[in-house]
Amino acid sequence: DTENRLKKEDAETLLKNAGFTDYEIQEEYNESVEAGYVISQEPAYQSNYNINLNQKITVLVSKGQKKITLPKKLVGKEISVVKEALDNLEAKYEITEVNDEKVAAGILLSMEPEEGEEITATTVIKLTVSKGSAYKDITVKNVVGKSEEDAVNQLKADGFTDIDVEYEENTNKSDGIVLEQSVASGKTIKENERITLTVNKLPKEAKVTVKVDVKSLFEKYAKQDNSSSTNTTNTTDNLPKETSKKLQIVVGPDTIFSEEVNSKATTVEKTWSTT
Repeated sequence: DTENRLKKEDAETLLKNAGFTDYEIQEEYNESVEAGYVISQEPAYQSNYNINLNQKITVLVSKGQKKITLPKKLVGKEISVVKEALDNLEAKYEITEVNDEKVAAGILLSMEPEEGEEITATTVIKLTVSKGSAYKDITVKNVVGKSEEDAVNQLKADGFTDIDVEYEENTNKSDGIVLEQSVASGKTIKENERITLTVNKLPKEAKVTVKVDVKSLFEKYAKQDNSSSTNTTNTTDNLPKETSKKLQIVVGPDTIFSEEVNSKATTVEKTWSTT
């Protein structure tokens, strides 16, 4: 709005005509006042207020909006280099730091307005700078040869958060110990990176003892045979005194006994083991 503002020349003419001899014209860039027009005066104007003609008066005049062209290829550079380039242009800026898992701390990630654009000098440039990873670096210790529990506890105590365990069989090593670690000892990695432990797992032997009452089986079959006959009664006196049958004992997929047994046998006991 320049309707109510004096031009620089008009202001000087008014001061001279009024008799003021000690006045100074200062100029600065201004976002809202057009170049060549008065921004302000010191002392400020007051209605019906008289001042001495010898008093110094300062008049601030606008140079308009200063335009600057942002340098190119700033993104990816150290923030100290970026700041120096912008300071040389008298540009205004503000810096925001954010974590970045790929870009090292102190590197410019982005800027708004973008590099190479023409802006006014009063525009505040927003610089986004990496402050590095959000996760700390940890040096991996050797856990090969430790028990699975001790190895996992050691890595957790060191600060690692992603520990995976796989199993394989090695009969030359003790059961339950760590055979390998995916990240070598002495290597430094981020606390959230995965470490896989390969743990020895030997087969466990299971044993089952099966006991069969052979005498009761023969009596059962004999009673069934006698019950189907009309000429005999179902009594133990009528049971055959001696006979033989093939007995099979099956556990899961395995047949652990398959032999002829006779009625004189009392029991058959067999132990089955598997891994």
